[in-house]
Amino acid sequence: MKKLLFIQLPLWVLLFASFTAVAQNTWIGGFPGRETDWNFAANWSMNRIPDEWDNVWIPNTTTTTFVYPVITTNVGTVASITFGYNACLTLAQNGAIYIDNEDEGNNIAIRKEGILPNNIANAHAARNGLETSR
Repeated sequence: MKKLLFIQLPLWVLLFASFTAVAQNTWIGGFPGRETDWNFAANWSMNRIPDEWDNVWIPNTTTTTFVYPVITTNVGTVASITFGYNACLTLAQNGAIYIDNEDEGNNIAIRKEGILPNNIANAHAARNGLETSR
């Protein structure tokens, strides 16, 4: 029985190690001196900067920290971004983010300065000259 368990255990480890879980990483913001910095781990619920495996949640912060993230560099790719009511994301002049959007089969790149608010990102993006591509 021990020999069978010894053989099966590595197989189970390999099986589960090959799956990567997508996690929700929620914006908290407000860390002193880095209140709006997307690239600062303490501003995120998982205490790490979101990556391609994270579904990003940016909630309404009017009752907590009163700040929203600002992207000042190319921050890479996230799995998705969801905005709470009246929440927003600001892209500075050199800011860029890519949204994998695997569920829809379309990737989105956002590469020009402006503010992306709530669910009206496309209308606001067009008005502010934000450049998006699929």
